[in-house]
Amino acid sequence: MEGPPDEYRLLPEGRAQVLSKIQSSGPSVLAGSRVLEGQVSQASFVRVSRNRRALWTGRIRQLRLRGAAGLGGTRATAGQECVIAFDGFNDVQPGDAVEAFQLEPTNARRPSR
Repeated sequence: MEGPPDEYRLLPEGRAQVLSKIQSSGPSVLAGSRVLEGQVSQASFVRVSRNRRALWTGRIRQLRLRGAAGLGGTRATAGQECVIAFDGFNDVQPGDAVEAFQLEPTNARRPSR
């Protein structure tokens, strides 16, 4: 029986920029963000960078659209603003870049030892 693949390919989904840091009532920090291209969804993996240096890679815990209708939805597309809570990362700052992607397993497997 085969286990999970050893290698994955990154499939880019979109890019966003953090506009504001929002302190929530709990220990979490939220990132008020604008999607610059593509899309960012709650199911996305993300990489947060500052000054072109990667700070953290992980999952989105929660994503909500921001707009006249209030907060709602779990996917933001280019031009939309959203609030993002990262799963285990609170050191977000205005100007940080957020790259969203999915992981696709490749067929390559490492040889057994």
